[in-house]
This record gives sequence, C-alpha cells and structure tokens, in this order.
Amino acid sequence: MKAWKIVLVSLACTTSIVVLFYLAGASQMARLSGTITKVRTLGVEPKAAVAIVDFRAINNSEVLFMSGERRVTVIGRHGIKHDGRISSAFDLSQLFKYFPALGAMTHEPYIKGIKLKPGQSIVGMLAARFEMSKTDLDMRREIILDLYDSDGSLTELKMATQPQ
Repeated sequence: MKAWKIVLVSLACTTSIVVLFYLAGASQMARLSGTITKVRTLGVEPKAAVAIVDFRAINNSEVLFMSGERRVTVIGRHGIKHDGRISSAFDLSQLFKYFPALGAMTHEPYIKGIKLKPGQSIVGMLAARFEMSKTDLDMRREIILDLYDSDGSLTELKMATQPQ
C-alpha cells in the first residue's frame, strides 16, 4: 500500500473518532431551553433604568444543571450592545416593594446555585441595571438573557422587540 493511502486512511479514522467523542460529550453538557416571557422596565435616574426579566426554562439535557453566572444584555435601538449589572435577590424584592406599579413579584429570583435535574423546569426572574434612560431601554431592539451552568456551558434566551 502506498504511503499517501495509509495517511489518508489514518486521517479519516482519526477524524471519525474525534467526531464521535465530540457528539458523546455534547449530550453530557447541561443546557436549558426556554423563553423570556415578560420584560418590565423602571427608570431609577434620568440616565439609568432597570429591566426586570421573567423567563421560563427546562433542563433538556441528561445531566444536572447548576446555575452559575447570569447576564442580561440589551441591543439598543441603534444596534449598540449594553451590558446590565445584575441586581441581588434582595434588591429585586425591594423594587417590587417600593414600586407597586411593577405589579406582583410572581416568580422567585434566579440566583447562583439553583439545581435543575434532567427534565425539571424553572420559572424565574432577574433584574439588571443599565446606564441608559428608561425611554432608550423601552426602545431596545432585543434583550438577551445568558444563563451559565457552573461548568461554563451557556444557554441564551432572546426576546426581540416589535418595530414601532
């Protein structure tokens, strides 16, 4: 057998093995699927506002999901990305206490360390402060909620705003 044929067969076998290991590992990563169900905004200063994001998600993977980092990002009306600063669970409850116009706090705050078994679902909420006016926050193009597992895998939930 010629040397180039041996190299070609070895390369094909190696590629097949790598693909199989990748596919097997991908099913072992904890990931959620879900949707953002509601977004409420509150102006706290002339150039600062808070977005309160309600969401629903389910652990469709075969492994335990343990919540890690959380991020809320807004794509503004001009396409500029704005990162929010996540509020604590206590601050979130205080917002609802002092601003009754927000309505009822119907879901538990989504905090680090929440465990979701395979097939288990969660309904939660997060608040994030943005250094932009309430008007600009309300006129956003999209809001993105990034939920990380403690091992680093990412679930991204998005909600686009209808053009006005």
